[in-house]
Amino acid sequence: LGSAVLHLMGAAVGAGIGAAMLKLNWVDCEGFDLFSVMSGREGQTRQRQQEAAPPTAEEIAQRAASALQQIQHLIAEGQPQLANAAQQRMRRDFPDWELPAADQLKLIAAYQKEELWIDSIPLMVFYLRNHQERSAQVRLQLARVLIEKDQRPAQAIKVMQRIDEQQLNDKLRKVRDALMRKAHHLREEGIVETAAEDW
Repeated sequence: LGSAVLHLMGAAVGAGIGAAMLKLNWVDCEGFDLFSVMSGREGQTRQRQQEAAPPTAEEIAQRAASALQQIQHLIAEGQPQLANAAQQRMRRDFPDWELPAADQLKLIAAYQKEELWIDSIPLMVFYLRNHQERSAQVRLQLARVLIEKDQRPAQAIKVMQRIDEQQLNDKLRKVRDALMRKAHHLREEGIVETAAEDW
């Protein structure tokens, strides 16, 4: 009985999550999901549906607000990968849409809280390419991950060399200097890495 109940509970939760992901346009079943079949749109891809009826400015604003609320909820609930998938989908569908800087920082922190260190690197790079606020702190954290988790000291040095000195207080400067020493020490030990990227 216990196993059967757990299976039923899992099915109910999974169905709810699946329906939510479909309604929020995180997945595309190419028109063969239950909702499309029941509404007579069987076999129509989302792209064809959108081309047939371009969204209005009000619909775009509503979807953006809904997506932001959902992303913030997922971050708060400790599900950063789903939150990131949602923001990537929004950027694909609406190129002018952008997750606020404060929420991007929370997303990075959520990844790292789950110890998804390597997966957090592209998020930090994206932040640095789009925001200046708190860029020194993000660069230092990126350098730390590159050194301690990804064994890429040369890339870490390059990242730290781009820090604006005016953004560094005494505490951050000490952190930067300590990371620099660690990165140079690793290079002296002969760590081989791929060519440095333009971050």
